[in-house]
Amino acid sequence: MRKSGFEAPEQAITALADDRASERLITRLFSVLLSNCVVGERLAAGLAIDQGMAVLRVDRPLALTVETEGALLSEAGDEDQRDGAPLLGTGFSLRLIDKLGAEMGGGLTIGLHRVVLALPLGGEQRAGQASRR
Repeated sequence: MRKSGFEAPEQAITALADDRASERLITRLFSVLLSNCVVGERLAAGLAIDQGMAVLRVDRPLALTVETEGALLSEAGDEDQRDGAPLLGTGFSLRLIDKLGAEMGGGLTIGLHRVVLALPLGGEQRAGQASRR
C-alpha cells in the first residue's frame, strides 16, 4: 500500500526563484504526475532542504514506474495521447520542467520511485545553512 499525502517541512522553505515561475513549474510537475495516475492512486510528496537546495519529492505514478528516466524524457513517448495525458506529452512536459528548473539553478531528477525537483534556497536560508555546518 502506497503512503499518500504531503509531508510538510518543520520550517518554511523559500526557494531563490520568481514566485510566478516557480508556481508554474510546480503546477506543471503535479499536472503531469497526476495525469499519469491510475484511478484511486495516491501519491506522497514532501518538501525539505538538501545540500543547499529546496527539494520537492513526489512519488512516481505507477504508470510511469515501468519507464526508465531516459525513456520518460525521450520524444518517442510524446505521441501517446490517452485521456488525461498532458497536452504536449509526458516526455515533453518533463523535459520542459527540467529545463525551467535548470534555468532557475536547479533541475528535475527522475528516480526509481520518486521525482525530485530541486531549486536553490533563498538568501536567508542559504546563509542559515552555511552557519550550521
